[in-house]
Amino acid sequence: MFLRECKFIKDYATLLGFLELYKKISKVFDEDLTYKIQGYIKSFNEDLEGLKMEFLMLADDIMEANYKGDRVYYLSESYIEDLLTMPFDPASVKPDTDKLKVYFDAFKDLFGDSF
Repeated sequence: MFLRECKFIKDYATLLGFLELYKKISKVFDEDLTYKIQGYIKSFNEDLEGLKMEFLMLADDIMEANYKGDRVYYLSESYIEDLLTMPFDPASVKPDTDKLKVYFDAFKDLFGDSF
């Protein structure tokens, strides 16, 4: 829900766009140049797993507080399921190549049909 609107999701899409660019450049040079971006993607996925764990711990805290009193009953009923269900799946993010069109065009001009 709210994660889809976060800046880091848009930045991840841009990172995936760079991955597409580097894949094309890699074909031209016949060398894998995506290793650095793959590291960034791996780091992002590790951070995302940490975020999921934080959400689960927050949900546990809310549920624990719910047993101690009725003050957070409505909060837990309203938001606990949103916290527990992670609507963001990194595999569902499409590369944002629109921001990188300048680079794609420049490499196309430079390398021609081999790009």
